[in-house]
Amino acid sequence: MSFLSRLFRKKKEPVRFLQAIQVEVSSACNAGCTFCPTTQQKDPEAPSFMPMDLFQKLVPYFTWPRWVYLQGWGEPFLHPHLWQMIELAKQQGASVGLTTNGTLLNPENVHALFQHGVNLVSISLAGATPATHNKVRAGTDLEQIWSGIEQIAKEKKNRKSKEPAIKISYMLTKDTVAELPQAVQRAHALGVNEFYCTNLDYVFDEQADRSKLFVYEGEPDPAYEEYLGAARRWAHEKNFIFDHYPLKTKEQLAFCEQNPVQYIYVTSGGEVTCCPYLARKHNPRYHNGSLTEIPRKSFGNIQQQTLEEIWLSEAYSNFRSIFATRTAAYQELMEVWGDSEPSLIVFQDAEEKYLSTLKATPLPPECDTCHKIYGF
Repeated sequence: MSFLSRLFRKKKEPVRFLQAIQVEVSSACNAGCTFCPTTQQKDPEAPSFMPMDLFQKLVPYFTWPRWVYLQGWGEPFLHPHLWQMIELAKQQGASVGLTTNGTLLNPENVHALFQHGVNLVSISLAGATPATHNKVRAGTDLEQIWSGIEQIAKEKKNRKSKEPAIKISYMLTKDTVAELPQAVQRAHALGVNEFYCTNLDYVFDEQADRSKLFVYEGEPDPAYEEYLGAARRWAHEKNFIFDHYPLKTKEQLAFCEQNPVQYIYVTSGGEVTCCPYLARKHNPRYHNGSLTEIPRKSFGNIQQQTLEEIWLSEAYSNFRSIFATRTAAYQELMEVWGDSEPSLIVFQDAEEKYLSTLKATPLPPECDTCHKIYGF
């Protein structure tokens, strides 16, 4: 058979119009993190594990996203059928990633990551020393977690494999920020590919509000900025990928990272929503000193409807259209800024049009006070 014949006989790849479908395969966790609502505000109605027959209902739609991300408010490694779920997602041609607290990165699970072709594993940390990390993330053992990370890195080297990519998600709080530079250096030494810091942006009670680093007005503590700067400078010298969010509020963005136009979130009970922060039955939110109680934003449940029916429903379509309009306005503004020789008048006109579009297309009220939309 000629090359052209083989080329045209190839199976046509699906158009992947989503960045990710995130599936909460587990709402149960074996850690007791002080900053997590899973520990502090359990949802008695949420199933601990997504049933396998419910997960099967999602499988045909894994041709939609580039990524299937198996993580929510619980620990995915606790799910008894995790590896089967990964296999099913991979069969649909999607890349598969997950976030773990790292407590179950034993030799058996590390081997399974490679056996089942996981593309990305992100490990959550909150400190560089056991005294800090194990206190904030109660029920975990930092040295055991470092050991698991090292096992993955060594296995990658032995297999001469670039995957799974190893990322560290470091929770920034007033208790953990001072140890950030040390954590970055340890991660680099072990073979981690990327290190990123997350703000404590799901502020659900007074303790979380006190623990967060970012500020709404004025300037953040200079010491916090210095810790971030020290970590950033060290990473730059080592050509190590390091990223963090600002500690000072920005103007409201056109859309957040989990843009509903590109992301779907499915709870362990099958509720389809736009993001984890609106997925729990009750979502208390402290924002700039005020407490708001936000109910779950569900567009349907895959136990009663197909994902396609939910996606095309009027309520979900109308919700996404807000973000589609704001996203298009932002992209148009970026195109003007990317012009090699724009005039100042063109810049000003483009910015005025962008701001006018945002004003005419306000965010849904449940998103208006989310810290993500302000860049945190």
